[in-house]
Amino acid sequence: MVTIAATPRARVALAALPVVAAVMSSAVFVALQVPVGDLWAARAREFAAANGVGLDYWFGWFGGATPPGAYSVVVPFLSTLIGAAALGAVATVAITLLCPSAVRGSAHPLAATWVITVAAGFDLWSGRIAFTVGTAGALVAVIAIRRRWWVLAVLAGVFVVLASPVAESFSPSHSPGRCEIGRASCRERV
Repeated sequence: MVTIAATPRARVALAALPVVAAVMSSAVFVALQVPVGDLWAARAREFAAANGVGLDYWFGWFGGATPPGAYSVVVPFLSTLIGAAALGAVATVAITLLCPSAVRGSAHPLAATWVITVAAGFDLWSGRIAFTVGTAGALVAVIAIRRRWWVLAVLAGVFVVLASPVAESFSPSHSPGRCEIGRASCRERV
């Protein structure tokens, strides 16, 4: 295996590239307001939350099948603050910023950061706002578990469940007592 030694400045520049890519992709997504179905659903839930629907039933979307709290409890209300597209963009950048801490100690942390950055970008461009917000919360939970900040890990885990039931399926809470991130692992029950 050939290893190329990079200067500290070059390593910082390489590590910044995923963040630059996430910021650029997110900015273009917000500017274009891409008309994808999942984004329209997130906007509809945002509209319902902004107009006082709350978590009770709402008949204005998909023939009444999707109330604001049926999929995500918190994302429609967070969307009312900055908009669904902007919330997804912020979450996408947050995922990229959190990733290096989550994969620290793995064999290829920069490659892992790129993979997660690209995946988060695909989620954003698909309009999966609740999933993207939930994924950012899941990364906070992973980092908290690695650092043994149990209260933050539990709070982040609860946030993930409230943000996206799909993202919760991939969170550390589904690990039966063992969570491995790269080469570092924690075997305590969480």
